[in-house]
Amino acid sequence: MGIFDLGRAIYANNTISNAAREAARVAIVDQTCSHITNEATGTSVNLYPPTVAVSFTDSAGGSVSTCPTTTLRAIGDVAVVKLTYSFNAVTPILSNIIGTIPLSATSKFPIEATCVQPTNAVCPPGS
Repeated sequence: MGIFDLGRAIYANNTISNAAREAARVAIVDQTCSHITNEATGTSVNLYPPTVAVSFTDSAGGSVSTCPTTTLRAIGDVAVVKLTYSFNAVTPILSNIIGTIPLSATSKFPIEATCVQPTNAVCPPGS
C-alpha cells in the first residue's frame, strides 16, 4: 500500500508542476489574474485545488506586483506562478506516520504580450 501512496505523491507533484507551467504560459500573454488562476486550478485534475500565488517582477528583478492587479506589465517582465498543495496518504498507517506532505511548484516566464482585463476587452491579444 505504501507503493500506491508513493505513486500518488509522484503523480500529485507532476500534476502541480504541469499546472504551474501551463498557468505561467497563460501569464506571458494574459496578465489577468483570474485567467491565470483558472488555468492553474483547471489543469490540476483529480486533486483538491492547490493554492495559487501569481506575481510579476520587472526584468531587473526589482518591482514586484502580486495578483489581483490591473497594472499593465512591460514586455520582458517576468511572470511567476507558484502552486502549493498538501498531500495526504490514503493508507491509514502511512498517513499517521508521515502526516501531510507539502508540495510546491514554481514556473517563471518572461512576458511576451501585455493584456489585462478590464483594460483590454479580449485577452490574449488577437484571440
